[in-house]
Amino acid sequence: MTRPTNPNAQYTIKPHTTKGHTYASTQPPTTNPKTGKKTYKHIHWGTIDKNNKFTPNNNYHKATPQQKNQLIFPKHWNLTNLTQPTQIS
Repeated sequence: MTRPTNPNAQYTIKPHTTKGHTYASTQPPTTNPKTGKKTYKHIHWGTIDKNNKFTPNNNYHKATPQQKNQLIFPKHWNLTNLTQPTQIS
């Protein structure tokens, strides 16, 4: 039996380290129309430094207020660089 799907999983931001940089990213599912198979691509919303301070990038700045409010950040991250209020889990 499979686990039930968390409806907020696609909005939960997690660290993603690649090429020596740590990014704040989400992985929303997309379905391949030909095969019906789900794939998960990283969307980077900004960077995280060694002190867990989040610095938003263009994806975050270009997002609508509704999209920004859906993002769920880890409680221990420093979000002082944000200009819009966001939901914190």
